[in-house]
Amino acid sequence: GIYFANALCTTLYYAHPDGKRQRYGFIMDVSLGKQKEYTEIAYGINKPPRGYHSCLGISENHDPDSEVEDDEFVIYNAKQQRMTHLFCYEE
Repeated sequence: GIYFANALCTTLYYAHPDGKRQRYGFIMDVSLGKQKEYTEIAYGINKPPRGYHSCLGISENHDPDSEVEDDEFVIYNAKQQRMTHLFCYEE
């Protein structure tokens, strides 16, 4: 799947710095459709469950019992995304 987050801290965690200590990320438009919600970390999912278009990991901010730190969205079809901006974060 292709992972997205709505928290900048999550994006920067996965964006490793280059030789100039810069991290890059994208701002995307993502069509999520019908989302299957999870509060437990699920490994090995390679397509959305039947009847769904994407998966959503609900953060502990929305559900205190969740294993997921920040909201994370997963799509399985690259046509569901479109880049709108590229940004650079300098450390």
